[in-house]
Amino acid sequence: MWHSLLEKKILTPVDHFFADLQAPKTEEEKAFYATLMAISREGHLCLDLEYIPLPFSEPEWAEKVRRGALMIQESSPHVRFYKNLCYLKRNFYYETQILFHLQRLSVPLPKIEVNLDSSILSQEQREAIEKALSYPVCLINGGPGSGKSFLTFHLIQAMKKSLGPATEVLLTAPTGKATIRLQLLNPETPCSTLHSLLGITSSKTWMQGKSYVEADLIIVDESSMIDARLFAFFLASLRIGQRVLFLGDKNQLPPVEPGAIFADLLHLIPTASLTHCFRSNQNEVIPLAQNILNGEIVLPHHEISDSIILHLAQCYYPQPSSKSEGSFAFDRFVFLSPFREGLFGIHQLNEKIFHFFYDKLKSNELLAVPILITKTTQISNVLKLYNGEMGILWKKKEKSLHAHFRENVILPATDLPSHQLGYVLSVHMSQGSEFDRVALILPPGSEKFGRSLLYTAVTRARLKTILIGQAEVIEKTAQHLFVRSSGLRQRWQNKSV
Repeated sequence: MWHSLLEKKILTPVDHFFADLQAPKTEEEKAFYATLMAISREGHLCLDLEYIPLPFSEPEWAEKVRRGALMIQESSPHVRFYKNLCYLKRNFYYETQILFHLQRLSVPLPKIEVNLDSSILSQEQREAIEKALSYPVCLINGGPGSGKSFLTFHLIQAMKKSLGPATEVLLTAPTGKATIRLQLLNPETPCSTLHSLLGITSSKTWMQGKSYVEADLIIVDESSMIDARLFAFFLASLRIGQRVLFLGDKNQLPPVEPGAIFADLLHLIPTASLTHCFRSNQNEVIPLAQNILNGEIVLPHHEISDSIILHLAQCYYPQPSSKSEGSFAFDRFVFLSPFREGLFGIHQLNEKIFHFFYDKLKSNELLAVPILITKTTQISNVLKLYNGEMGILWKKKEKSLHAHFRENVILPATDLPSHQLGYVLSVHMSQGSEFDRVALILPPGSEKFGRSLLYTAVTRARLKTILIGQAEVIEKTAQHLFVRSSGLRQRWQNKSV
């Protein structure tokens, strides 16, 4: 069975190596260690022995894992147990820190009188703001177009109206793209990425324990993207008496690193839900997103091939005949893929599409190349380009001229920070972005990401989504509900830290 799991890449050599390092005395112990490492790589915080997840739930292997866990109990320095839950030591620490700090921060605060303009906000939005200002820690969950980011302006105004203009408010998000959007909605309010806010600049920073955040209200957007480690670090930076609001969408893809903390905390702490979509231009997208959440998919698709990808690229990336005709339009269309590597991974596809256009380019013609910044960089005293920010690189044959980013941010090509081609993005990378049209490429193997992948990709589109893949792969992806395991609910209810 070991050979079969390795051959199918369900287990990897890293899992095997980790298991061997623990000096297991039996095959059952080795199976347990390897499975625990594997599910952590998949993003689970813990292994629930009662509900061992796919693909490890095959009866023979699952029973072997359970027996191995009983043999080990507390003997391993790298494993922690809580009832039927088994953790890698680091994941148990992050989860414990989250629980501890949520309990520490959850103390009653003075009531804030909220006076809101009922002509601008819906009843649902007014109730969400009132709840957010009534508790020290609150969540607002809502899908695309439900007005989560829009609420931030009215929330800040209500807070300052009640407590005075000197009230300190900070806006933050895990990505640069999200912070840029927040800043546009709230130009008077300080806004930065979570890493910048917390001063996380290196691996050593994670070990520091002092408080970084000083504000009366901290609003965190795109909270579903925050992994357990960053969530724990952020909560540790807060003081009793502050208010913190997490905005997010529980149905989006969870973070790359372990944990799905936002979804886990829904209704454990005060939560408001926004259900109405205000974007009339998403009449096709929103019903499709709802179908996906119901495990259905009704959209026509194209069979996956290089020819259809290059055809769509030619249709939706019209090239300018002169600089004056080019437009700052990286948000009109994008390809998305679940994978970074492989035949239909983002790196190979980006190169393929770029050379498709470049090989046709004449010496006096311009090529508009979408690019993605891959490392947050301070360009000047007032200008910062964020990791994940998109722009257009203007290029002639054998010569890159300049890059155009948000509004009128223009850089010579020679001054560009670390970047990559942006014709094709990973679905994870696209979170927090919007495009008129999205083409989602689903190669075989996409099924393991489940319907949250489909939902996240589809809701990046304002107007239309194009699916590229085999019908069987699309159907299996829509039907698979991938939920990350954690002990947050169980331990919160038992008040166990």
